[in-house]
Amino acid sequence: PSGILHFWQHAPIFTFEILNQGQVTFFFATVPQDMVDYVKGQLTAAYPEILVKVLEHDPFVEFRQDPTPPQLVATLRQTAPHHFSLKTHQDFKETDPLSSVLSTLSKTMEGDTVLIQFTVRKAKNRWKSQAETYVQLGVKKSDGTYEAHPQRAEIEKKITETGFQTEIRVLVQSTSAQRAELLMQSIGQAFHSFDSPLM
Repeated sequence: PSGILHFWQHAPIFTFEILNQGQVTFFFATVPQDMVDYVKGQLTAAYPEILVKVLEHDPFVEFRQDPTPPQLVATLRQTAPHHFSLKTHQDFKETDPLSSVLSTLSKTMEGDTVLIQFTVRKAKNRWKSQAETYVQLGVKKSDGTYEAHPQRAEIEKKITETGFQTEIRVLVQSTSAQRAELLMQSIGQAFHSFDSPLM
């Protein structure tokens, strides 16, 4: 499509979920039907021993119990402007990027359920022009003049990459409100491993 219709068209949405239920961790992916074979191929290439199959039951039925056990829901937000980069897999040279998150999930107890959802779609490129303006303007000094942004090289590097709109949501359920709060705090702390030292 072209013109105004192309401007408003959204990219397809992919959803990836990590579910720890009954002290066992499962991974789920929800993708457009025409992308299923491609995603399966990518996963198999990266993880040759992976077993990928279509879900035959609803694993989230536990969240809809009646009465519902204590639950907490949160959305993780990046505290720095979006043109600053988080760590990527290239920065984790000796460890799995998800090791801190999975380590936290491995400490769950009977009665704990944790769901981490990543909703991802390709971002429109206008964020790049905003970042370029930010870099070109620089940082304002006390005398009113401007100097080069100290993270200019890192921001310019991110601009060369494809951008994605991402939302990370966490749902925890446990035997008590206090336990649910502790789980939520632990999950939030685990994601600090993605913080860039420049942020």
